[in-house]
Amino acid sequence: MSIRIFGMALAAVLALPASAATFDVSNPTEFQNALTAAQSNGEGDTINVEPGTYDIGSSGTLTYLADPSENYALSILGADSDLVTLNGGMAGPILRVDTTPVSLGDAVMVTVTNMTFVNGNAVGTPSDGGALLIDVVEAVSIEVRGSEFYDNAADDDGGAIFIQGNALEGIFLDDLTVDTNQARGIAGDGTGDGGGVHVGAGLGTNVW
Repeated sequence: MSIRIFGMALAAVLALPASAATFDVSNPTEFQNALTAAQSNGEGDTINVEPGTYDIGSSGTLTYLADPSENYALSILGADSDLVTLNGGMAGPILRVDTTPVSLGDAVMVTVTNMTFVNGNAVGTPSDGGALLIDVVEAVSIEVRGSEFYDNAADDDGGAIFIQGNALEGIFLDDLTVDTNQARGIAGDGTGDGGGVHVGAGLGTNVW
């Protein structure tokens, strides 16, 4: 089953951060190094992902775990979904962004754009989000757009995408192709929620 998701992302009018860091990455090691630096550098971050196929299955899951004081925006921007492929090789999840240590995320914004995610596989713990997991306590917005998700799976919910948390301006899913993904469920019987996309939005959070 193929799902096309289109949405209109609303621009939030916000004060610009005092400083911001930009990283240009072209392989999994550079990508993870950028995420590691960004999770505790005390400023907003943009990671530009250059064209190529990234073998995440061999290098390991790309992981961002915010420091409790990292109340800033994170943007992960692929060059184009036709040019950037993150391949999990069915060895594990592909990309996990976790800002839950930031209890007051009034400046947290998470944006992921313009990449293709294939063969992600969330097994064991954590078991949600085979390709992409975004987990926040509170954020201004969460946006995933211009991306494609194929042949990903999770032991629990969100075979391709798992998003959880409160977002003041909303959760935006814009121009996505989500095809042939599976939420297996803990028992492995296909009873997980959201074979393609699972969104656990907090009370009052709009999903666009």
